[in-house]
Amino acid sequence: MTISDISVVIPAFNSDKFIAAALSSIATQGLCPREVIVVDDGSSDRTFEVASDWVGQGSRRYPVHIYRQTNQGIAATRNFAIRHAVGKWIALLDSDDIWEPFHLEELVEAARQAPDAVAAYGAGRLLVDGVVSDSLYDDFWDNPSRQYGIRIPESHYWTIGRSVIPRMMRGNFIKPSSLMMLRSAMFQVGLFNESFRVAEDRELLLRLIRKGDFVYSEKSITRYRWHDNNISHIKNSVRNLEFGLKVLQFVRRNIDNDLTHTEMAACDAEIDKATRAYMHLRSRNGLRAYKDGVGFLADLFGIRSLASVFRFRHLARALVA
Repeated sequence: MTISDISVVIPAFNSDKFIAAALSSIATQGLCPREVIVVDDGSSDRTFEVASDWVGQGSRRYPVHIYRQTNQGIAATRNFAIRHAVGKWIALLDSDDIWEPFHLEELVEAARQAPDAVAAYGAGRLLVDGVVSDSLYDDFWDNPSRQYGIRIPESHYWTIGRSVIPRMMRGNFIKPSSLMMLRSAMFQVGLFNESFRVAEDRELLLRLIRKGDFVYSEKSITRYRWHDNNISHIKNSVRNLEFGLKVLQFVRRNIDNDLTHTEMAACDAEIDKATRAYMHLRSRNGLRAYKDGVGFLADLFGIRSLASVFRFRHLARALVA
């Protein structure tokens, strides 16, 4: 079995039901990682113990390092692991997801197809209550990888350049567990922004895509587990919109000198769309929630911005909710 130059990074929080399956999916890879780094981010369950027990149950051709820290969020947890990693590439695996046995082989081949790429990622399927979806991630959206990519002739790989930035402003369509990034490029752009607990992957990728191309494989390499505790679950919609707006405002303020007119317009359009969706959700929960939403937007964008997003129907809905 060949050893790759890939460090696998697993941030784990209250994942004692899933972490063993995630680790086992690495153990079945046809291509071994150089190392696996698990960081328990202050779990209140037995995540650390389950991971440690799994490691102690057998030998393997790669080391598994397990760390424990107080809760700091997924961005800080990933960064901790990346700073301890030694591989040329960083492959992300969330503790509740599962890799197909050819996952690493496929990402390495994708990177070989585009030698100058700074990241490679593959397709995947949802895993719900033990059932794997027939549809790929992209099928749930607008097939962005193929819509914005350029097919590598006579292959199932696509190169993705910065023309995808306007689409990425609308939301990240690259699941972290399907992603492998060049470690040196990650350090050059500054790793994950630890002030974001949601949408941190989108913000990093918006910086990374300006550093170099990505390459996408149409082959399904990941099973993304969908359950009630997912950060992206619908019950977290208000919080996710808030962090999404924070990311967009951060992008607009900090990289505007490097954004084209089209990319900036896309950022502004998404801010406008997201603020309206945010106030709609807030208004459904009554006047107090509506006022909290107004306060959040005023703090983030300034009082003057409120006029552009005010809708009488939102206020009316809040009054009767």
